[in-house]
Amino acid sequence: GGFATFQTGVPFYQPWEITEALEELRAFFPQSGLYLTVVPTYIGGFMALSWAGKGARLGTPKGLKRAAAAYKKSKLKTDYYNPAVHAAAFALPEWVKRLLPE
Repeated sequence: GGFATFQTGVPFYQPWEITEALEELRAFFPQSGLYLTVVPTYIGGFMALSWAGKGARLGTPKGLKRAAAAYKKSKLKTDYYNPAVHAAAFALPEWVKRLLPE
C-alpha cells in the first residue's frame, strides 16, 4: 500500500483546511494523518501536509519500527536522516493537534 500526500495550508492562517481535509480523507481511507514542514519563504512559516492511504502506517509505532528496520538493513550513511528524525517528523505541537477532527 502506497499513500498520497497533500498540501493542507498554513495552520496559523488556515486552520479550517486541516480539519476539513482530514475529515474528507478519513471518509475514504483507513489511515490518514498530518505532518508539518517549515517553508521559510511562505508566509506563516509552517506548512501542513496531510497524508492518506489504505495500508500506510506513517507515524504509527508499527510504521516507525518498519522504517527503522529498513534503514538499518540498507546500511546507508546519511548526514541528516535517521529513525529518530523520521519519528519526530510526525510529532505535532498541541495547537495543531487541536485542529484535528475527533
